[in-house]
Amino acid sequence: MDISLQEALLGFKRTFKHLDGHVVTVESKEGQVVQPFSWKILPGEGMPIRGTNDFGELHIKMLVNFPKDLTER
Repeated sequence: MDISLQEALLGFKRTFKHLDGHVVTVESKEGQVVQPFSWKILPGEGMPIRGTNDFGELHIKMLVNFPKDLTER
């Protein structure tokens, strides 16, 4: 998942449509800094586990987009 440097430092909340059509929310907690190339793991959002009614983990790699230039803003 691509996030901005601002989102990595200050937090974010994103939603996306899963393969089966339901909406999944990914967010960082307040005060949590998201490191580049770190992983968010969402239990129960992965592939079905054969022979059960359970689902595995969905692993999301966090890609932080750094700005090319810095401005006063």
